[in-house]
Amino acid sequence: MGKSIKHYWDVLQGKAPADLLIKNVKMVHPVGMVIREGSLAIADGRIVGWTEMPAHKVLDGKGAYLTPGLIDSHIHIESTMLAPTAFARAVIPHGTTAVVADPHEVGNVAGLEGLRWMMSQGAEAPFRFFWAAPSCVPASPLDTPGAILGISEIATLLEMEDVVSLGEVMNYPGVIHGDAEVHAKIAAAKSRGLAVDGHAPGLSGRDLFTYAAAGIETDHECTTLEEAEEKLRLGMLIQMRQGSAEHNLETLLPLVEPCWWDRLLFATDDRNPVDLSEIGHLNEHLRICVSKGVEPTTAVRLATANPARHYRLEGLGTLSPGSQADVVLFRDLANFDAETVIIDGEIICQDGEFVASFEHGTPVFPTSMHVKGLTPDALLVRREGDIVKVIKVVPNQVVTERSHYRVPDSPVVAANVREDILKIAVIERHHGTGNVGVGFVQGFGFKAGALATTVAHDSHHLMVVGTNDEDMLLAAQTSIDMKGGISVVRDGEVLATLPLPLFGLMSDLPLATLVERFKEVHVAAKKLGGSLEDPIMQISFLALPVIPSLKITDQGLVDVDTFQHVPLFGE
Repeated sequence: MGKSIKHYWDVLQGKAPADLLIKNVKMVHPVGMVIREGSLAIADGRIVGWTEMPAHKVLDGKGAYLTPGLIDSHIHIESTMLAPTAFARAVIPHGTTAVVADPHEVGNVAGLEGLRWMMSQGAEAPFRFFWAAPSCVPASPLDTPGAILGISEIATLLEMEDVVSLGEVMNYPGVIHGDAEVHAKIAAAKSRGLAVDGHAPGLSGRDLFTYAAAGIETDHECTTLEEAEEKLRLGMLIQMRQGSAEHNLETLLPLVEPCWWDRLLFATDDRNPVDLSEIGHLNEHLRICVSKGVEPTTAVRLATANPARHYRLEGLGTLSPGSQADVVLFRDLANFDAETVIIDGEIICQDGEFVASFEHGTPVFPTSMHVKGLTPDALLVRREGDIVKVIKVVPNQVVTERSHYRVPDSPVVAANVREDILKIAVIERHHGTGNVGVGFVQGFGFKAGALATTVAHDSHHLMVVGTNDEDMLLAAQTSIDMKGGISVVRDGEVLATLPLPLFGLMSDLPLATLVERFKEVHVAAKKLGGSLEDPIMQISFLALPVIPSLKITDQGLVDVDTFQHVPLFGE
C-alpha cells in the first residue's frame, strides 16, 4: 500500500483530515438519478464520501448543484481548430473534464507520428483525454490518403495508455461485405476488452444487422428517431449529437425514456471554436434536454455515468467513494453555467477563470503542402453532355442530396450564380499527385467570390467552392501559401484568412485570438452571399465519401450509396 493510498485510507477511517471539503451542495447522483443535500469530502484526488469532516480546505457551495465532471463520448479535437491543451482550456470552464477523442483527422494527414503528437500534447493538460484508435485511415479507397493505418499500426495504438476504443468504423461496406482488414481491426479491439465505435448513417435492415453483429457498439450519425430506435433495438448505444453543423439532439430527445436510459450518450463530434467559446460544450446538451422536459438527473447521467461505464473509464462518471474527484458545481440545473470545476481533487477553474497552473508551450508540428498542377486548366469543366450531377447541401447536416443541372450549350461549363450552381474542387495536397476533382454544388448561395479550406474531411485535401475560376484559384493559392488554412476571396481580393499551421487543421493561437480570426473569415464568407449558418463547417464535409449521398474527392464525384465513383455528366 503506497503512501498516498495509506493516507486516503486514513481519511476514510477518520484518522486524518480530508484535503478538500465541499459543503452546502446538492449532489446530483447519476447512478440512481437522485439529488441529496450535504457535503463531499476529497482526499488524494478521490472522493472519500458524502459527509462533513475535518479538511485542510473548505469550499462553501452555497446551495449549488454538484455533479460528476462531464464526459464527451465522441469528439474530433481537430474540428475545434485547437491543439489539445488549448482545447482543454476551452471546455473546462463549461464543466467538461474528460473526452473520448477520435483523432482520425490528424491520422489521415500525418499517421502514427501525428497521433503520438496529439497524445503527448493532451498529456500536458490537467484534463482527461481518452483516445480512440482511428479505424478508417483512409476513410475509403475513393480518395488519396495522406497516411495509411493498417492492422499493425492499429495494434500499436490499441496498446497505448488511455486508448479506450477502436474509432468510428466508417467503412460500413467493408464490414458488411467481410473485408478482412476491417474485421481484423474490430477483433483486435475486442480481444483487448476495448469498445468499438460505429458510424453508419442511414443503415437499416439486413445491412444494419450485419454491421451490429460484427461487434460495433455505438453510432453518432442518427438524424431521425426511427433510425436511432432501430439501432437501439439491435443493442447499439446512441450518441446523441449536437455539433456546430450537426444538430440532432432535439430530434432524438423522445428516446430519453426509462427503457433506453442506459443506452444513450452525449457527443459533439465536430464543434467550432466560436461555439465552444460562446455557446459551450456538453452544458449545451444539458440545457437543451432540460428545456425540453428531460429530468435534470437523467440528463446528467447521459453526460457522466453512461459514457464512463461504456468506455470503462474507471473511477469516472459517479460520486461514489473511491471515484476520481472530477466534479463540477452548477448554480442551477437549467442554464448549467459552471461555477467551479475540480479535476483530480484540485480546483482548476472558478467562475470561468483558471486558478490552477495551466502552463504549456506553443505547439509545433511541421506541415507541408505538396500541391502540383494547380493551373487555370485544372478547374475547367469541358462539356461532355447535357446534364451534370450536382451535390445539394442540406443545411446543418453532414448528409447531402443529389440534384441535376442542365448545362448551357457552350464548350465549357461554368458556375451559374442565378441558379445557385457553384463550382467545387478538391485538390490533393499530401503527395503532389496533381489530382484535382471538380464538380458542382448547390445550396451555398454565393453571389461572388470563393472559399477555400484545408479542413476537408477526412483526407483533408485543399477544397474550394466558388462562383468563378479566378477567385477559386486565388483562394486556393492563399491557403497553400499559409501552409494550410481558410481563405475567403472576392473579385480578386483576399477578404480574410485563418492560418492553420498544425496539419492544416489546427491553429497555434490561444482561443480568444482564434475566435476573433474565425469570426473574421465567417463574416467574409457571409459577404459572398447565401444563408448557410456555417458555410465553413458545411464545406468541410463535402469531401467525406462515407456519408450519403453525393460527395467529391480529389479523384472525382462519389455516389456514397453505391460506394463508387460516378461520372460528372449524366443523370
